[in-house]
Amino acid sequence: MKAVFSVAAGLLCAATSLGLLFWAYPWSVYYGNFTFGYSITLRSYLIMALFIGAVVSLAAFIACLIPRVEPSGETLVVGLIVLFSLVLISLMLGPFGADLPGTRIAGIFFSEFKFMNFIADVALPNSIVASALSWWFALLRRRSSIIKPSL
Repeated sequence: MKAVFSVAAGLLCAATSLGLLFWAYPWSVYYGNFTFGYSITLRSYLIMALFIGAVVSLAAFIACLIPRVEPSGETLVVGLIVLFSLVLISLMLGPFGADLPGTRIAGIFFSEFKFMNFIADVALPNSIVASALSWWFALLRRRSSIIKPSL
């Protein structure tokens, strides 16, 4: 059940992050005004969204493994892991200049000071969504683990 939640949280956050990426970095600007090709630009958006979903899945799975933790503690762990991981990724791809081959991820999302936009517009909302999903699942798990007396 923990793995199912982790994958579901990752997929929901991947969809959320794809919407946030298109909102924070409009398609019309990065495809219409630059020389990036259609497939490279689309691939960059999709890879970044799936990568964020993978970070959320991993954070949710790690938080589920912590024994005897309250739902609020699990929520805090998931939110902080996601936020710090995405901030670290934005710093690596932004100021440090790393890039994934065959994509324009660094050029679209992290060039100049756009990594700060990524932190505010994508990383922070995704950590909040991941925390909310973690809270919901922790409450569901707690409710299902209570043994109900039979009549």
